[in-house]
Amino acid sequence: MEIAAFLGLALAGGLAARVLEPERLAAVLLVISPLLPGAARALPGPGDPPLLLAFALPAVAGAAIRRMRSGVASPLPHRTATWGAAFLAVAAVSAVSSILRGYTLFALREGVFRPAFVNGLWMTAAERAADAVKLLGVFALLLPATELFLRARSARDGERTLLGALAAGLLAALSFAALERAGALALTETDWLNLGRRAGPFEDPNAFGIALGLALPLVLAALASGVGTARVRRASAAGLVLVLSAIALETSGSRSGLLLLVLGALAGGAGLLRQNPRRLGPFLAIAVVLGLSAFAVIRYTPRDGSASFGGLVKRLGASLGSGSFNALASNRPVFWRAAFDVIREEPLSGCGLAGFPYVFPERSSRNGPPPLFTDNATNALLDVGAECGLPGLLLALAAVVPLLVRALDACFGRATELVPRAAGAVLLGFFVSGFLGSHLRFPTVALFAALAVALLPLEADPVAAEAAEPRRFLPVLVASGALASLLAVLTTLEARTAFRTGPWIGIHPWEIHAENRWQRWMDARAIRQLGPRETSLDLLVRNERPDGRPVLVTASVNGVPRVRLSVPVGAHEPLALSGLPAGGLVRLDFDPVFRPRRLTGANDDRTLSLILANDATEKRASAP
Repeated sequence: MEIAAFLGLALAGGLAARVLEPERLAAVLLVISPLLPGAARALPGPGDPPLLLAFALPAVAGAAIRRMRSGVASPLPHRTATWGAAFLAVAAVSAVSSILRGYTLFALREGVFRPAFVNGLWMTAAERAADAVKLLGVFALLLPATELFLRARSARDGERTLLGALAAGLLAALSFAALERAGALALTETDWLNLGRRAGPFEDPNAFGIALGLALPLVLAALASGVGTARVRRASAAGLVLVLSAIALETSGSRSGLLLLVLGALAGGAGLLRQNPRRLGPFLAIAVVLGLSAFAVIRYTPRDGSASFGGLVKRLGASLGSGSFNALASNRPVFWRAAFDVIREEPLSGCGLAGFPYVFPERSSRNGPPPLFTDNATNALLDVGAECGLPGLLLALAAVVPLLVRALDACFGRATELVPRAAGAVLLGFFVSGFLGSHLRFPTVALFAALAVALLPLEADPVAAEAAEPRRFLPVLVASGALASLLAVLTTLEARTAFRTGPWIGIHPWEIHAENRWQRWMDARAIRQLGPRETSLDLLVRNERPDGRPVLVTASVNGVPRVRLSVPVGAHEPLALSGLPAGGLVRLDFDPVFRPRRLTGANDDRTLSLILANDATEKRASAP
């Protein structure tokens, strides 16, 4: 069902790009972008397919191809397009590097890559590969989506069409979120519900808050500057959106979303005040609302509880009552420190796209007890630097900084209209809030940010400025980042890189505790690394096949077969090996293997064989 939905949306996106004009395609994209993530969670099965990416990538790519075939020049600023495309090239190589480093080339060569655990929190290389592909898809979405929105805006009534579609999609998403809060819908994953936070139809509560912070000022600016619509009707619509947004923001618990809204409001108010210093009304109204809200939070919110749990008001109160900056910042300094460590150790290559959450537990364990959680670097710049290396970070900044300059001009320019001013304000707030989170990892946020860029009063880059750009620096920077990422993969040829989390690979984390024995399912092939002083191995395996067939076990030491053992159903069979080379590898192959759906009671499609009932030579401390 998930694969069918994914393929169907990809086909629909490609077809839409072929038959719809840019303004219509952009409108469809804005309406469905806040809704598809929730639809993905409503599908049967444990997965969470990226349905929005499935539709959006073929749609924007098809629109870009259609534009190139027609001979129309791209409306993207030259610097942003050039440096952004260069960053995407580094990110693509970094994604390949991340996938290979997660599995390790040694494990792939030995045929043991499912599962390949990459840290002590049982995170697998398959998850890391999926995250790398998804994040690369989001990055690949940014440039063509911005181009599509720019072309749509240039059409007759294009800006009104875009903002109307944004308002429609946002209002639908807020309505679904209100229904979820009332108990009429179940859209949020259980893990977030256990934290007292809801995501509505968005990717997660953080994406909900950030997307709201990007879209709400644009919708309000469109309503305030509306032409041909009754003022009472526009005020009523704005009031409805504000009430639903306040409920949604509280439900999401997103402090980053609140920060983005506050920063955008302050920047927009300051811009209006600069445009007309005699009209203090809008700025004073914003200042009064923010001041009263801050006073209410400081004075009346409870200080007990954790800053990680509950709605926005509860989290703000717990943050104010926290006893340390680390607690106030929800452990962000821990992730920042680890990100700096990664950049210092691998400045050119980074740890691979989307790889930081997978390497963080190992890095953090060097300075203390192993962590019980992991996350991205919670800082956009550190995230890019830690995952794509310094070349990737420099390329990303080179693409973004010209847009920030234009956002400043739009926000504080004297002759700027209301909608472009709001776009500049939210982009400035988005950049500042990026120091507390990597928000561009969410497809919905990426599309809303691309829309804000398209609503800026962009102008073509001067030809002289284009000619003055360095001709050699760009390819050297791209080549250094790409080459460093690929060279970092060479270390995964070594066997030791496959045993980062313990002496076994090819064993699943599903555990049985019976007769005080640590038992885990073994894959079709498993490899045990011997310690520097370990010359013997004493194992106990058990066959629990539901079909009653025996399993043949072949043990090889450093590639040389040593023992063949047939394990009947229901029996514990010892497998002892002696005279082994210290530091060597013992590989166990099983024939046949099976998928124990009935045994696990879950939809488990992994190919499994025996149970490792005991490894007498492995220290109990290494058990999970």
